[in-house]
Amino acid sequence: PYLLRARDLARLEGRMWNEQDLLFQLGVLAFETGRNDDARRFMTERLRLVTLHKRKDLIDDATEDLRILVSKIKLGRNR
Repeated sequence: PYLLRARDLARLEGRMWNEQDLLFQLGVLAFETGRNDDARRFMTERLRLVTLHKRKDLIDDATEDLRILVSKIKLGRNR
């Protein structure tokens, strides 16, 4: 709940960098607790956000992080 509230606050304050970072953290936490659908949703939302803001530096990172997540999910490697 804390990370979700922090994400919502970052969104309300227009702090895109903080929001995308919190989406990453939420994705990692979801994956580590076996909630793969949520993990994929958070990481995809992060990629959409940084793409919307045309942050090439963050787009590359978000794309790679999503690729790694999907690979780990396919291999069944939670934790």
